Amino acid sequence: MHLLLLALPTLGWLFFGSGLHAQPRDSVALTFEVEIPPRPPAGEAIFWMGSLNRWDPGLDGSAPRHPWEWARPMQPDGSRWTITLAAARGDTVRYKYTRGSAFSVERAHDGSPRADRVVIADRARQVRDRVAGWQDIPPPGMASAWPRIALDSASPYSLRQRGASAPRTGGILYASDRIDEIFRGYPRDSRPVRYSMALRDTLLYVKRLSDAPTRNTLSILGGRDTTGRWHYYLDANNDRRYTPAEHLLAAPRAGDSLRKQTATVAYDRRIDDRRRTVTDSVWVTWHRDHPMGGAYRSTRQPGAHTLTVSQRYTLRTGRLAVDDTTVTIGVRHGPTGHGKGFRFWHNVVIDRDGDGRFAVGSGSDERVPFTESFAWNGQSYAVATIDDHGRWLRLRPAMAAPHTEASQPGDAAPAWADTTLSGRPIALEDFAGQYVLLDFWASWCGPCRGELPHLKAARRRFAADRLQLIGVAVDDAEPQVRAFVDRYGVTWPQVLDPNRALSDRYRVWGFPNPVLIGPDGTIVERGDALRGDRLLPTLTTYLP
Repeated sequence: MHLLLLALPTLGWLFFGSGLHAQPRDSVALTFEVEIPPRPPAGEAIFWMGSLNRWDPGLDGSAPRHPWEWARPMQPDGSRWTITLAAARGDTVRYKYTRGSAFSVERAHDGSPRADRVVIADRARQVRDRVAGWQDIPPPGMASAWPRIALDSASPYSLRQRGASAPRTGGILYASDRIDEIFRGYPRDSRPVRYSMALRDTLLYVKRLSDAPTRNTLSILGGRDTTGRWHYYLDANNDRRYTPAEHLLAAPRAGDSLRKQTATVAYDRRIDDRRRTVTDSVWVTWHRDHPMGGAYRSTRQPGAHTLTVSQRYTLRTGRLAVDDTTVTIGVRHGPTGHGKGFRFWHNVVIDRDGDGRFAVGSGSDERVPFTESFAWNGQSYAVATIDDHGRWLRLRPAMAAPHTEASQPGDAAPAWADTTLSGRPIALEDFAGQYVLLDFWASWCGPCRGELPHLKAARRRFAADRLQLIGVAVDDAEPQVRAFVDRYGVTWPQVLDPNRALSDRYRVWGFPNPVLIGPDGTIVERGDALRGDRLLPTLTTYLP
């Protein structure tokens, strides 16, 4: 979910078109006219982003629900840009201006975040505004405080997770009958699909790999043969033609549940307006029933299967100098599904311990969440902008970002105090001398539901004075948590974490994410060792 992300200056047209959007009942027309003294770079448009189109400007375009997809393009009129939108009478409208990216939201004169603009839709009116500066462009005279770092594509650094190599990321590969509901406005390849095999009930599984106009997609053709068995073919050379030689895998026979296959795919990338062909490895996994449940199926077609695909992260590294110290920082880029580059999705990583590796797993203090700033040697920075091809990174000074310590096994568990869902005060220090199992979860998370039988078994096995089980729910709304708890008979205390403050303190990436804290307040285990059938054996080693 955290998912994903940036620099889509054209998606406003793809998703919404331009002009006045659908009129709510008893609506009033608001015309916004903005003057742009710091002229936008050539070729970039101005967008209106605000509460009228589901974007929360208080998040500076960094919400996990891809807020830039809700951008509304404005129309140029000399040095001004205009747009007319409809609002329900009486609404309080919050908004900002952007050049179409979460990196280019407007800023104040000194480069600090600009307060939300607000207008009351009490009548039809014209609103005149003026942009003072942009988030990705240094204010006059401050360029030297915004370091620009060259990034190297041939770095010896590696990504590590729980001590093991973590070079890949993956996700569900959606088929043609579901792609529009998952990625609204998904760009299509209009070339016809051709194949010579005798197949029926065919489906096309697609994922866009680049922003090139053609030959830009990972495409897998699925269909039944004359016996009814499903087969899958990878378009390895991206020509939209599938041959028997491109057979990737067949559905396993009865009794088999999983099959994996490694393959290569050639596709075009557009770099500096030049088209270049590259070849990448992909790892495709066949699922009869996906472990995350029916809501995560690749297709709605009965009998067809779910495919997941993994691809290698791209890692670029550079050096940041602050006073008399230098640290290696990296930018990790993963496949986006829209074929966008580094600006759309990346994480900053920092080699804090100087071991020549970046730890990116839960609990690590070397991974910087997409929207956060980071501190080094007393100076705090955030990403101002990044080259879409990962050749350089520009940082800007940020508000103080105290370093969040690692929370891995052997580290002291961050202290916290809160109120449970039932209204009872609760704090970690209340359970000194006991083991505490924190279960970070969400009601929308299929695997979280799958953990419930194991958590209930642990609850029955160990008395509360030996093991205290506490859920940390990251849902945005309390009613969702209450409904989940009631439906599934969850009896242990629950703490709400809608802003993910506690999750961030424990450096939680992904859900479910259990953490076991020992009687002395030290983290003793976290992650896979506490999930599924491994939970009880792990707990038994500490609580025989």
